[in-house]
Amino acid sequence: MKLILSGIALAVVLGVRVDGQAPGLIPRLQTYQASGVTGFGPELSPADWTTLTREVMADGPRWLALDGRDRARQLSLLGSLVLDAAAASVDHNWDRAKRLIEWVCTQYRRDAHVTDAEKLWHLAALSVIEGAGDVEFLSAAPSANAYLRRDFFFDHLTHVDGRLDDTAWTKLSRAMAHERTSYPDRGDDDHTVAESEMRKAFNEVEFAKTYRLQLVMSDERRKWASLYRRQLKIRATAKEFADLRRLPDVSADATLREGVLLFRLRAIPQALDVLAQAASEGDSFVRYVANYFAALVLEGQDDLTAAEARYRAALRTEPHGQAAAMRLAALLARTGRVTAARAMIDAALEEPLPPDPVKTYGSGTFRMAGERIAALKRALGVPER
Repeated sequence: MKLILSGIALAVVLGVRVDGQAPGLIPRLQTYQASGVTGFGPELSPADWTTLTREVMADGPRWLALDGRDRARQLSLLGSLVLDAAAASVDHNWDRAKRLIEWVCTQYRRDAHVTDAEKLWHLAALSVIEGAGDVEFLSAAPSANAYLRRDFFFDHLTHVDGRLDDTAWTKLSRAMAHERTSYPDRGDDDHTVAESEMRKAFNEVEFAKTYRLQLVMSDERRKWASLYRRQLKIRATAKEFADLRRLPDVSADATLREGVLLFRLRAIPQALDVLAQAASEGDSFVRYVANYFAALVLEGQDDLTAAEARYRAALRTEPHGQAAAMRLAALLARTGRVTAARAMIDAALEEPLPPDPVKTYGSGTFRMAGERIAALKRALGVPER
């Protein structure tokens, strides 16, 4: 009998289900603190998120109020577990994950003092949210006098701004959220039409909208108005990134994104200058993407020698980058080097295939999420799994 009871007690401490019952939040967090194990698999199912949400709502306040414990540390431990789970759910079950992220953020805002662990948590949370591409959660504001459901959260970045001394990363996150809303570029956009014509069509649409007039306009001119509206948004966002380049922590990312937006605006000389600067600084992600987009610009200008050099520079940074490899292979084939092109394609498709930085560009600083969560866990003394 003692053996059975000891086994049950051990199972509870380790966060293992007993007789089909979840162990509860407090044993789960005790296990997490000691071993870094969440008690769930690598990717949480909807049922797992239901379990974790129920546990946090029921026992979260009790965990924070345990006798003799530092509330701020208790909260950071809980927040770390939530981010560990949420980082694997940016592509599915995100609505469940963000509910708990905001619950943790709300608890932090009730404390007057901001700890170093809390600062680490906010940076990690931003990376995870950006990975989910949840622009509304990051920066959307409610309509005036609008009724808000209890589970509707808005302008998370404003909450974070109020907790951090240095808001460089929140400013970058807000600019990236604005950038994300400027997509997609339409394949049928006519970049040969004069800007004055686009602006005129845009002004006509805005005038009619302001005075509630019925507007008779061809589909082509409506397309011009839409294109000009998007260009205004892209220019405003490019200005945000240009202003952020003076902040050392985010300078490299801001420079890269300003260069990409200038490329989208077809501001070719400016785009090449800014992308060249980005390619000389920042981490491997920044250098790869900057060289890749610079190559696209140069290829579009029919400067194939310079474009090839940029593609190869990108591949020196990320040897398994499929986007640069495929574009370079196409360029090699175009210039008659078919054998080299085939070899390039074969090498690019060798497994394992890591995510290409160009494909993860839209995920903001999600590439930093793993290290940011790890830094938080180190500060709390939580072992790495």
